Amino acid sequence: MRVALFGVVASLLSACSAAAPQPVHPVSRVIVVGAGMSGVAAARALHAAGHAVVVLEARDRLGGRIHTVSLDGVAVDAGAAWLHGVRDNPLVGVAEAYGFTLVDDDVDDVALAVSTTEGPFDDAEIEAAFGTADRFFTRLPALRSSLGPLASVADGSDAFFAEEDLDLRAALLGRAMLERNYLELDYAAPLGLQSLRWVDEDPTLSGGDQLIVGGYGQLIERLAEGLDVRLSEVVTRIEYDATGVTVHASSGAVMGSHVIVTVPLGVLRAGSIAFEPPLPTEKLDAIARLDLANLEKVIFRFDTLFWDDIEDNSGLVISEVDGEMPGFFDLTREAGAPTLVVLYGGAYARSAQATASDADLVARALEHLAVLLGREVPQPTATHVTHWTSDPYARGAYAFIPTGPSPDAMDAGRAPVSD
Repeated sequence: MRVALFGVVASLLSACSAAAPQPVHPVSRVIVVGAGMSGVAAARALHAAGHAVVVLEARDRLGGRIHTVSLDGVAVDAGAAWLHGVRDNPLVGVAEAYGFTLVDDDVDDVALAVSTTEGPFDDAEIEAAFGTADRFFTRLPALRSSLGPLASVADGSDAFFAEEDLDLRAALLGRAMLERNYLELDYAAPLGLQSLRWVDEDPTLSGGDQLIVGGYGQLIERLAEGLDVRLSEVVTRIEYDATGVTVHASSGAVMGSHVIVTVPLGVLRAGSIAFEPPLPTEKLDAIARLDLANLEKVIFRFDTLFWDDIEDNSGLVISEVDGEMPGFFDLTREAGAPTLVVLYGGAYARSAQATASDADLVARALEHLAVLLGREVPQPTATHVTHWTSDPYARGAYAFIPTGPSPDAMDAGRAPVSD
């Protein structure tokens, strides 16, 4: 049998041109479970290499956690949006080859910062807060050494600020810049669960960030052209033995020689797909030890652009409720119409997704926008509220490493089973 789990990177698109190890079991037909980026990239590479491949997707659309929505005719990404590190990111070359327009977008730049209790911060205070956050990352090795391998990011942040000689306002903004603008909107996990040992250890990709004009969904659609993709096929069971695999989905069983399972970690953790025989203990252990981060969006479409204070930039709001609606991003240039995206993650996202209605989330985001700009704001013409945390086919945004495990768990998770 042949089961591969977790991510298949977009570089697979060129993998068929290089010498690759041959499988023990001859490849006759490969079933790919999931039509997100990993699934479509794997299917594209297999198809290009001359293999028969079928993709089974539970949703009624392509893309998985890539989902471009229309707000009054304006395309905005409700899921993955930015292409990070454009000099090293293989998807940039793919997007350019398809003729898509890419625009630079510096997601880390903060033009305005305000506290709901302390008021607005000036440019000098914002610049100083960036410096404070930078010092945290410089001190990471020492913090890891003093706090030990099981320390959380929250432990590290507390220890760092205990040693900083900052007044109330500087500490408030510095902590928000670090914890909200960087750690919680990047890694999206509750700070008390994130591993201090492994934070900021991902490879550095250079060149800044870009967005695809018209949305990320176009890229998935082009990559999927010519593939046998079957939508609304919810996979419930995968059987495998020496003769091949049988994948049980909504419309019946599909048989093949191999299967690549690209569903999100949260779906595997929930046990939504049964494996017969069960997956090896080391793989089940890896799935259980990793966790899913929570990153959500409230998207606004307005008639007019009234936030020239943060045009082509972002704003940071520090709420009396930790982590509530901190990040406001202007995507007007990319969308082609006045558009703001509010990002929130971590512990607040888990709580809000469990208790707040869409109307509540929209109202709170608008209240925070008014605080950020220091004036009343009009009602939007259209809104979109995401629910990746509760989505049964996602169950979160993306994987992170909690305290305890290491990247070895990710390697174990994506390793093949019986070829």
